[in-house]
Amino acid sequence: MKKLISMAGCAIAMSFAACHTDNYYCPDHQNSNCEAPPLVDGPVVVTGCKADATKCKDSTPACDTVADKCVECTAMSHDLCTGTEPVCGSDNACRACTQNSECASEVCLDTGACADPTQVAYAQVGAAPANLDCTQTAPCAKVSVALGKGKATVKVKGAIEESIPLGIGAGVQLVTGDAGAKILGLTPSGIIVSINSGANVTFAGIEIANKAGVLPSVCVESPNGSTGNAKFFKSSIAGCSKGIDFQGTGALTVTQSTVRSNTGGGIVVSGGLFTIENNLIVQNGNSGGNTRGLTLDLAVGTSVFRFNTVAENVSSGTDIAMNCVVSVTGEFNIFANNNLAGACTMNNSLFSNGAALPGSGTGNTMAADVFFGSTDTSNAKYFRLTSNSTAAIDKVGTCPAGITVDVDGDARPKNGACDLGGDEF
Repeated sequence: MKKLISMAGCAIAMSFAACHTDNYYCPDHQNSNCEAPPLVDGPVVVTGCKADATKCKDSTPACDTVADKCVECTAMSHDLCTGTEPVCGSDNACRACTQNSECASEVCLDTGACADPTQVAYAQVGAAPANLDCTQTAPCAKVSVALGKGKATVKVKGAIEESIPLGIGAGVQLVTGDAGAKILGLTPSGIIVSINSGANVTFAGIEIANKAGVLPSVCVESPNGSTGNAKFFKSSIAGCSKGIDFQGTGALTVTQSTVRSNTGGGIVVSGGLFTIENNLIVQNGNSGGNTRGLTLDLAVGTSVFRFNTVAENVSSGTDIAMNCVVSVTGEFNIFANNNLAGACTMNNSLFSNGAALPGSGTGNTMAADVFFGSTDTSNAKYFRLTSNSTAAIDKVGTCPAGITVDVDGDARPKNGACDLGGDEF
């Protein structure tokens, strides 16, 4: 029953000090001006999908019970998101996956879809050697065993040591891993990964390197005569005599990756097409031989070399970053503490701290020091730009189509212009 309140008994006063707003009556008839809030009979009326969930259908089949409206998905209904949009975002709309952790299979494909776990072979450091099925719940102990399962995808967990070459042929499309995923070569003078004819494989988030104290001949090889294609994305090639030795006629793509500390040279391409962009190619070669960061010998076709940081690569005599056996043109790179050789044409690039300007190329600049954050591989600022790197920052007014991130996945451009080299400050 409502309590009706008459204001007739409340004297109008200039002061409201005695008006108790927590009471729906006038406690002080001598010095109050109180007004009760409106009273409502019965419960609050619900008119949205909380009252009738059948209202949610077609393109908005889920009910957001907080906003009381129909949406594409909710945190409790991820199964409504499928195909190339398998993840329910914070806006209650389905979207593509962007990282492995968003998928039940632990594998996010470059299509934005989550891999079918039945099409993934899992290899994990420390797994029982008797596990030969390579399933998610019973992973194999070796990558070589997982590769032999005939699955489209191999998921690597942890740092796995292999003593035999890993031959990649037709069938395997993706070798992927999360932080700490490594394939470590155990055989001195051996090959860790071989890209064979028919291969069309992407390595994503994988480090291919030597085990401490071991020097494999090649981290990754495409042997002469191979037609295989290989892509390295967000990966690292380190610690071998040669990092990548691509002798075949297929296509090599290296992007958002690091090629470092390979004593016999970082990348050698002889005959195949290449796309090398958004990388750090650093500290390769040795002072006792004719080695360097890159040797590019391109016979036919059009290749890409841009937005790379090429630094501190060495060879006998003059430190050489890159030798172009035939004409190779690149742009928007940084060369620091090493020089070019051969038929390299670099445009709109920075030559810093002892790096000689090439004989050809336009729009290049020379700086005394590019001011890297660190040249120590254990430092998070390893060959990244700093606020003092003004010679490299905001030098590309219009970023080329397809350049949207740097080596770390940070957005390009910032401040309306792209920076030179692999890192966007």
